[in-house]
Amino acid sequence: DSIHKEANLLFGLENAAWKGTDYVTDLPNIKNAMGGYITYHEKDAFVCSILSKDYSKTLVRYYFDEKTGKLSNVNDKVKNISTTEKSLYEAKKELINQISKEDYGVIVPNDFNLNFIPIKRDKGFKIYIITSSSDAYTIPFGNDYLFYLDSSYKITAHERFHKSFVPSKTKHEGRNIVRCMHNHVLEYPYISATDICNFKLYAPFGKIDEFSVISGSLKGIFTYKLSTDKLRFEPMD
Repeated sequence: DSIHKEANLLFGLENAAWKGTDYVTDLPNIKNAMGGYITYHEKDAFVCSILSKDYSKTLVRYYFDEKTGKLSNVNDKVKNISTTEKSLYEAKKELINQISKEDYGVIVPNDFNLNFIPIKRDKGFKIYIITSSSDAYTIPFGNDYLFYLDSSYKITAHERFHKSFVPSKTKHEGRNIVRCMHNHVLEYPYISATDICNFKLYAPFGKIDEFSVISGSLKGIFTYKLSTDKLRFEPMD
């Protein structure tokens, strides 16, 4: 349940980022003044805040309903960046600085990109790094990380959920793939929140409705089904 809940949080934040930045492409004035974006959860909505080039102002905020993912409100009045937005932006910036100076094993696969998802905690931040694909019919499983930062934006711990990058196609030679599967190493026996998040982002572009993770250490198979948003575990004989 906790993994499923975290996956839906990640998906809500990434869905807001995807849609919010897409809206900006049709607004030249904002697009040309944009320096970046930040996403966060506020009350009953996921917010995508488009920031100015000097990161001192918010150009527009898009609010997406946490249950439906649909746009629920737009605030396009330019204002100073909020305390929440500033701290999330600083956490993301400082993480990038630190992993660029010291080897934490973070890689960028050819023809793919990395997305950073900062989340505020009671005493600091946690920042997920997931791989993104420009091909809507490729689900970029793997190459995903989680970093913990203290209130001074210093890395205190980190982990990697997969030891390899396992992108999965949802189309092959014109035919639809209806299910995909990969293994998890003994150190990470459970299906990951990042797995579910990326599946929810990319699966709707194809005809695929579920994927599975084989857990050797738990001797079973986790399966997530998109149409029902359900997660199940089945022991292997």
